[in-house]
Amino acid sequence: MNGHDASSWWSTDEKEIRYIDGDRQVMSVHVQTKPKVSVSLPKMLYSLKELKTRAFGWDPDGRLMAVMESENERVSKIGVVVNFLDEVRAKLPAAK
Repeated sequence: MNGHDASSWWSTDEKEIRYIDGDRQVMSVHVQTKPKVSVSLPKMLYSLKELKTRAFGWDPDGRLMAVMESENERVSKIGVVVNFLDEVRAKLPAAK
C-alpha cells in the first residue's frame, strides 16, 4: 500500500482497510482472514485532491473530518493546548 501521512485505518466491521494513497485518493481493500488471509485489489472510494484542506482525519466510523481553508486565508499563528484535561478539571467544580 502506498499510504499518505501514515493515514490508514480499519473499518468498524474489521473487514476493510482504508488508506490515502500518494495521489490523495481514499482507497479501500477488503480483508478476509478465514479460512486463510486474502486481500482484494485496491479500489478508489473518493479523491481528496480538490479539497483545500489544512488538515483532515477520520471519525471512528470512517467518516471524513476536514479542516477547510478559505480562499484568502493565511495562517498567521497556531495555538497549542497542553495538559487540556488538567485545565478542564481545574475549571470544573469538585465532584460531590
